Amino acid sequence: KDLLNKIGIDVVEIHLYDVCAFRDTTQWNGFRELFSQNKIDGVIFTSASSVRGFFEIMHKDYEQPILLENLSKLSLVSIGPFTSEELKKFDVSYTVSEIYTVAGAFDTMKNKLIY
Repeated sequence: KDLLNKIGIDVVEIHLYDVCAFRDTTQWNGFRELFSQNKIDGVIFTSASSVRGFFEIMHKDYEQPILLENLSKLSLVSIGPFTSEELKKFDVSYTVSEIYTVAGAFDTMKNKLIY
């Protein structure tokens, strides 16, 4: 904005959305139930914000050591380098998709689960 103003362009900032975890997490109930029963095989993370949201929501039900222990039993896939940087902050093991697309991440997960 400042740079554009300096060259004579008027800028009006309008914030249309923010990336944050759902406040109402009832749609997570099915996942939580399956997760608590060790019936989840893997999780694909498609953005750094999805990593932050996942941990924010799951920390409501699990202390960090228990959550990390349960996640260590799963296949975790990161769509690419930015998502991977966020996962590193949570000290979990994951595989980075070779192709940085949703389809590439699904292929990576499929290969991890089949082989």
